[in-house]
Amino acid sequence: MYASKSLSLPSAILLVLLVVVGGCGPSRPDTVPISGKITLDGGSWPNEAMLFFGCVEPAEGYPKRTGKAIVAKDGSFKVGTFGNETDGLMPGKYQVYVMCEGVVNGKTVSYVPDKYQIGSQSGMELEVEPGSQAIDNLLWDVPSKK
Repeated sequence: MYASKSLSLPSAILLVLLVVVGGCGPSRPDTVPISGKITLDGGSWPNEAMLFFGCVEPAEGYPKRTGKAIVAKDGSFKVGTFGNETDGLMPGKYQVYVMCEGVVNGKTVSYVPDKYQIGSQSGMELEVEPGSQAIDNLLWDVPSKK
């Protein structure tokens, strides 16, 4: 024979309040929307490219997390951090690098010089300050691989 256990009304109310107030998990840090344009030799890209934002120094109180962006053929992009392609970056300092590949004569080739495929060498940097509004005017140009 089993004994029946039931919650008292005060216990049930406390349980509901804990779930509602506590939520379903930790909230994500705030992000700042980031967008802009990156061109190849001042023009369009032969294929979609990828931009990677490596966090080298997070702002105080923020975790170290990278971001990425798909670059359209016209060079436009919006950066994402948490799987959402456009949610932006958390405050911090970033080194940026770009990759764009294609197939030429049956071989995979990069259209971007090696220097621009390494964040510490590309010269493309970004600092996002805590409390910043959207940054929507980033402009970069990358020479094509010769």
